[in-house]
Amino acid sequence: MKKKIMTFSRENLSIAKLAPGAGSFFLSFIPSLLIAVYPILLLYQTNIGRLTLASLSRTVSFYAVLAFIVYLVSLAISRANFARAGNSSFVFMIFFVTYGWVYNLLLNLDWFRVEHYTLLPLYCLLAVYAAYLLSKINARKFRSTALIFTGLAVILSLVNILPVEINKAKDSQATNIVAASSNSQQSSTTPDVYFIIMDEFAGFNTMRSYWKFQGVDQFAGYLEKEGFYVAQNSKSGSDSTFHELAERLNYSEYPAYKDNDVIHYFDDIYNSKVMQFFKDQGYSTVAFDETHHFYASFDHVNADYTYDYNAVTMTNASTFFDDFGILVADKTMLFPFSNFYRIADPKWAAHAKWISFTAEKLGSLKDIPDPKFVFVHVLLPHNPFMFDKFGNPVDPQFYFNWNYYLGNYEYSITVAKKIVSNIKSQYNSTDQPIIILQSDHGARNINAQTKGAVTLTNYPQEDKYDIMNALYLPGYDYSTLTQDIKPINTFPIILNYYFGQNIPLK
Repeated sequence: MKKKIMTFSRENLSIAKLAPGAGSFFLSFIPSLLIAVYPILLLYQTNIGRLTLASLSRTVSFYAVLAFIVYLVSLAISRANFARAGNSSFVFMIFFVTYGWVYNLLLNLDWFRVEHYTLLPLYCLLAVYAAYLLSKINARKFRSTALIFTGLAVILSLVNILPVEINKAKDSQATNIVAASSNSQQSSTTPDVYFIIMDEFAGFNTMRSYWKFQGVDQFAGYLEKEGFYVAQNSKSGSDSTFHELAERLNYSEYPAYKDNDVIHYFDDIYNSKVMQFFKDQGYSTVAFDETHHFYASFDHVNADYTYDYNAVTMTNASTFFDDFGILVADKTMLFPFSNFYRIADPKWAAHAKWISFTAEKLGSLKDIPDPKFVFVHVLLPHNPFMFDKFGNPVDPQFYFNWNYYLGNYEYSITVAKKIVSNIKSQYNSTDQPIIILQSDHGARNINAQTKGAVTLTNYPQEDKYDIMNALYLPGYDYSTLTQDIKPINTFPIILNYYFGQNIPLK
């Protein structure tokens, strides 16, 4: 009996020795974590009215992981001395998060020429040397002091942030209650309608035959699983965006004007039959369209609610770093590498953010009275071919190189899935919207006549008419539809079935 008690006591002793070690490991890391987080909270507090907690949490997570990596490296160098490793990583992180501030300060003082390639190595050297000197002092006392000061700074920031976020949440909840009350009055005979145009999105047959991209099979499968009818042999009547918009929004055939005469389409797109029909039915009309920013002579479609670049906030971007993430990164040692997380040209940066904004906003339109007709025109995968398949920025020299179309196309599929998912997330099984997901025309392989422009070799001209055409029509008998639906018949099909119209098909 005594022997068993002795064995049990030894096991307890081993656990007791392990526990303080684990506690010291994490305790020594906390100052580094707090100093990495504090500048983020400070910048968030300054811009809190334009930001969301999702943006904050994403940015904090990135720098928390970064601080932990620095701590692990310090731990290896200090031979597993937790206190010294924590203090060394703490000092290094101070230098890391202040680099951008120091750079801009020296730039404004203009005492001497300031360049990243000279300042960054010097700043890193100072950081390493300061971390080394710190290893010579009482590590535990320094850790305690750092923990107290950084902890108080973070707590003070949170005290300022939390009340504002609580008020924002209350305002949002009040808006949702009003929206829910409005939605409850919507009749099943007046479904919301989403008309989404993905510009220059090649049809699935073209992607299989020319690009040998079988990923369209997975995308088509996704759409069918979501309840769409996918007309894989659908063709556009022209390779002009404005021609196609005019025909589909007015279900009327138009002459093929030359490029210099596209203005003839503008009035009929602005005041289309479709938009007017839904207004007459009591619908709220909504437009997401950035075309105006690329064709100054084309005004927005005539909708009750219009979202354009002015609606994009700091929380929207197409890459991991949104505008807030860029703001934070520009204050750190990441600043010299901003070309990897920032799109240089303001026009294209706005384009990237608008795409992300649109995909997100389409999932939160409950503040707009029901029923809704929503027109969406996304210039994607239209050039500039800014994104790889993961949504990361491509080097600007390849923006008009058609060999980068495929990566932009794959990213477009991701955006399209997000749009579909976000739209459907707002509705229950008995209150489903109509969703039209189409391209205006296929990939046209047009030479942009600009620096770096490259066209495809042996590209079939007929492929520029091959389009995506997917229809989500709740309650509709898909067996009556064909694989080669003419896009001009889109709204006649919908208006005839759901609204009792008698519009002849073309």
